[in-house]
Amino acid sequence: MNDAFGKVVAILLCAYLMFIAPVSYMIKETENTTQTYILNEITVFVEEVKNTGILDKERYNILCEKIYALSSYGSRYEIDMIHSKHGYDEDGKEIIFDIDNYYKNDILKILSISDCYYMNEADYFKMTVYKGGIPICFYGGGIKNEAY
Repeated sequence: MNDAFGKVVAILLCAYLMFIAPVSYMIKETENTTQTYILNEITVFVEEVKNTGILDKERYNILCEKIYALSSYGSRYEIDMIHSKHGYDEDGKEIIFDIDNYYKNDILKILSISDCYYMNEADYFKMTVYKGGIPICFYGGGIKNEAY
């Protein structure tokens, strides 16, 4: 009886090691690769926005298409944006710490009217990608130039 039990356990262990473990490893590697791809795309986009101070409607739509195309693999990705605009004193020279935040809906409303959303130097822009409500990657920073 003990010999039969040992054979059943050995067969189940072999089945796990031959089939289930490699599949779960490949799923985890696919998730890591997908997250790296998303982070790369977000980084390139945010760096472009930081260097120019302009969020372009066409470029944003291309980014959305790239990320939402990954949603066909069973996961739903969502993109969120925040633009923090600093206030200036009466002379217009020094930044005061009154911050106005513009979120995704505010930015998309302006993009629906015009083709570009403009930001000032020293403002802050951040993008976050969510998968099922959980943030998987984000990237942001201060606007370096105003190229308009």
